[in-house]
Amino acid sequence: MTNLISFYDQETFLVDEGKPVDVIYLDFSKAFDTVPHSILLEKLAAHGLDGCTLRRIKKLAERPSAESDGEWS
Repeated sequence: MTNLISFYDQETFLVDEGKPVDVIYLDFSKAFDTVPHSILLEKLAAHGLDGCTLRRIKKLAERPSAESDGEWS
């Protein structure tokens, strides 16, 4: 929740300053449901996702509550 509040605060500040803001929402839930994590990460890297974003996605994938046998359940 803290990240969401921080993000919202920064975005509203930029809008108030009259600066352009682009937001991209990524929903990987279906991809995690059907593709082994290693393959998904390789494909995302091939499409140019930066290392920081890939590490965040990998951390998400490694959370025990979300993973079952290497695939999202």
